[in-house]
Amino acid sequence: MSLKHSFLKCIICCVCTFSLSAVYTSAYSITEQDTYIDLIVKGHVSKGTCAFTFSHKVVNFSRALTVKDISNIGNTTPVEPFSVEYQCQDYNTEVLPDLQVTMMADNQSQIIDGKLSPKNNTTNAAFSFLQCDSVKKNCTAINFTNQESVINFPIQNGDNEKHFEAQVVKLGDAAIQPGKLSAAIVFTFLQP
Repeated sequence: MSLKHSFLKCIICCVCTFSLSAVYTSAYSITEQDTYIDLIVKGHVSKGTCAFTFSHKVVNFSRALTVKDISNIGNTTPVEPFSVEYQCQDYNTEVLPDLQVTMMADNQSQIIDGKLSPKNNTTNAAFSFLQCDSVKKNCTAINFTNQESVINFPIQNGDNEKHFEAQVVKLGDAAIQPGKLSAAIVFTFLQP
């Protein structure tokens, strides 16, 4: 009986081994199959383009700025709204991506702590910028990283405009001094 019992154990062991090897082969096949999957990437190529409708734009504050008006960003900060006009054409109306635009200081200006100021700033004041929605409301601060900011402009074929606000704010801890405050920012389209 012990020989019969040993023989039965050996048969069961072999059957289990063959069964497990069949299971492991299936598992291995699934794993091998998963390492070779297809990735399908889809996109849409458009021939659309956009261009600014101006080459030079000046934002003048409509009221006189006094030293006591200029402080950190707040409700009393002098604000001047302005819009950037641009025209787009040849975009497929089914797929209209946002247009990315970089903003960076020109050669005579600089970005310090997210604020635009002239390089030879004697006033200790600067400009901060906000972008606004299509009805010139809900304005949010534009953040600059590494001296530039990338923002989205909505696209539709024809005339478009993006709304902004410029604020005059204190730059650093030094007292505000009277004088000329003039700085420039460069807008550049990154065509999608």
